[in-house]
Amino acid sequence: MGQKTNPNIFRKSQTSKWDSNYIEKKNNDLSLFTSKDLETRKLIYNFLKKNNLIIHSCKINYSNNNLLLIIKFQQSENSLNQIKTLNKLQNIRFKKCQNDIIVNRTKKKYNLLAKKIKNIVNYINFKYKTLLSKTNLVNHKIIKMRRIKVLNYYKKFLTLRKNKTLKNLSSNSFLKPLFKSLECFYNNIETFTLILKPLNNNIFYNINKNQKVLLKKKLIKLKKYQRNNFFKEGVNLIFALLNETNSSELLATYISWSLKKLKRHNFFLRFLKTILTTFLTKAFTNITKGIKIKIKGRLNGASRARHKKIFVGNRMTLLTINSNISYAEKTAFTSNGTIGVKVWVCEKV
Repeated sequence: MGQKTNPNIFRKSQTSKWDSNYIEKKNNDLSLFTSKDLETRKLIYNFLKKNNLIIHSCKINYSNNNLLLIIKFQQSENSLNQIKTLNKLQNIRFKKCQNDIIVNRTKKKYNLLAKKIKNIVNYINFKYKTLLSKTNLVNHKIIKMRRIKVLNYYKKFLTLRKNKTLKNLSSNSFLKPLFKSLECFYNNIETFTLILKPLNNNIFYNINKNQKVLLKKKLIKLKKYQRNNFFKEGVNLIFALLNETNSSELLATYISWSLKKLKRHNFFLRFLKTILTTFLTKAFTNITKGIKIKIKGRLNGASRARHKKIFVGNRMTLLTINSNISYAEKTAFTSNGTIGVKVWVCEKV
């Protein structure tokens, strides 16, 4: 029986390059660097996954007491919503409440104010008891949910108040835990440089006028999918995929995340095929030639597992070594079991 090789390892010497580079000084350094490399990659992937960020590539370069990390990622909808809430919280300014009781006033005014406060407190307690005595439990649930929302909102405000600006908050909350975890692996390193490259920024600014006209015409074909949550994220991701090299892992992670969330798997796969066929043309891409996707599992909660294939663009020559192909594998963990995802992206040499 013939065994299928991983196309990334099969073409490392000719078309593609290594993502991790280091210099060996001793014979034992090879095993040490490989173990550290694997652990740092696992750490970075899990860290970005918790922050709802889809990774594109991660390059690691070791040298004499120096370490360099270059990470390309894309922001998902959940991460963008978190940024919007932080921006709203930053604009909040609580008004200073005027003190009702003042020591400089006379005793008569002080007593009147004290009586007013007592009456207000008694009235609030009376109203709260009447709500509790009612048989309608829906009102109680609504009140509890509102209180929980206000408390969560106030906690976020307090975190912003400590850091004062969103930049300080992002640097503290995002980078500090990452640096602390990397210190466990690399104690002897003197200089540590980290370069973060988000792919969402300036995707649509590089488009020409002719491309904008074509984009508006082709988005009309996808009106059926516009109400769904995965539409905006899918369009942004595919533009980044078509304009970047070695983007198979980005597409594989996006498919696995969306299959985990959704129940209508076939509906999503139809959307994916239509969007790739519409945008994989010479007007939008000069890098990618063709894409092949293979998915296997219990799609739509079926009783038996089945596999589904999607071919877009030109045919791929997987056997020829000179062809530039990037490959990625991912698994989606659902309530009905696991679904395997394989992606091949053929690029121009």
